[in-house]
Amino acid sequence: MLCSWLRRLKRSSGGRRYLRTGLALVAAFGAAGCLSLGGRDLSQLSLAQRSAFLVNFSNATFEPDVNVELTEMVRQEGERRGRLLLGDDRSLAQTVIYGEVTLYRKEGRLFDNYRNATRYELIVACRIRLRDGSGGDGVFYSGELAARTEFAESEGAVETERRARGRLLRQLAAQIHQAIEIAVADRASAPASAPDGQR
Repeated sequence: MLCSWLRRLKRSSGGRRYLRTGLALVAAFGAAGCLSLGGRDLSQLSLAQRSAFLVNFSNATFEPDVNVELTEMVRQEGERRGRLLLGDDRSLAQTVIYGEVTLYRKEGRLFDNYRNATRYELIVACRIRLRDGSGGDGVFYSGELAARTEFAESEGAVETERRARGRLLRQLAAQIHQAIEIAVADRASAPASAPDGQR
């Protein structure tokens, strides 16, 4: 999927510029693995193991409030999936979720005869860290995820940037939960480390 997208970027009129963007996202995607993540069934875990606390995301971009919107989307996605138990008491959570929006980019993809953009590409990327809330081994997962979409404000299926952004953030929130579920399940299934005297 990502490879075909990069080939399309290379053939576009601004090929080199878009290819640089695509190559930068390959690193953010972690060799494209995040695009194919599947969620995990956490029903076999205890309620304590599924407990989580969501810290408000921070924002390293110049786009105001995108971190606030993504935080709310992640919370809504968690309620919809019902796999993690997002609570209001940080001291009771085994997993503490931190996030930072690291990229918000809007670029023209199609142009009219006067070089005015008629269709745009929107890209959002974020960094996720999961910390053991029970005072254990600190950060047990860290990764970067990204999502992209296209929209047109003046022709075809008209859509405002705000609506396109909401749709994109919902997609990114689903990716975030898939990554969290896998990390929580892997941590729960990992063998406990032996005490120093028994190694």
